[in-house]
Amino acid sequence: MVGPELRTRRLVLRPFAREDAAAIAAILDVPDVGRYLLHVPKPYTDDDAVRWLTSWTRRWLLGRGAAFAITRRGRLCGAITLAVSRVHKRGELGYWLGPDDWGDGLATEAAAAVLDWGFRDQGLMRIHAQYLDDNRASGRVLEKIGMLREGVRRAHIKKGKRLLDAHQYGVLRQEWEARWQDK
Repeated sequence: MVGPELRTRRLVLRPFAREDAAAIAAILDVPDVGRYLLHVPKPYTDDDAVRWLTSWTRRWLLGRGAAFAITRRGRLCGAITLAVSRVHKRGELGYWLGPDDWGDGLATEAAAAVLDWGFRDQGLMRIHAQYLDDNRASGRVLEKIGMLREGVRRAHIKKGKRLLDAHQYGVLRQEWEARWQDK
């Protein structure tokens, strides 16, 4: 696939390869992983993963964002995406990890790197994200990278038979600069 490679202390965020499809499908087929993601069919197949990868390749080629494979010591742990609106100079952050990598700070580390890339290299003025209902762990990630809680869209997303609240977070370029430029 296409896109840049970002490195952190413990992670390599790299472009996905078609060969990642089976690993993506294995992680996203775990019920607890897809529980708070919007578009994860069950079962999640290799073909679903290839379609997802193809859609992000198209986005990259059109200048509308990037999907990164979150890897640690060469092993695929999850994904992090930044969907970009060039007209509005903003991006929407999304991410997921497999359960073996929960609770180790990897999502925070990856999200901070993509936030930095979005502001520094993509020239964005705002980056936002959301989490659904009870997924407080995702909310903590967003707070740790400096995003501010902007509100809740009540009963906003239909997932299965339930309407879930969407908790909105965002950070402006000047807020990011004040927090991260000196580090």
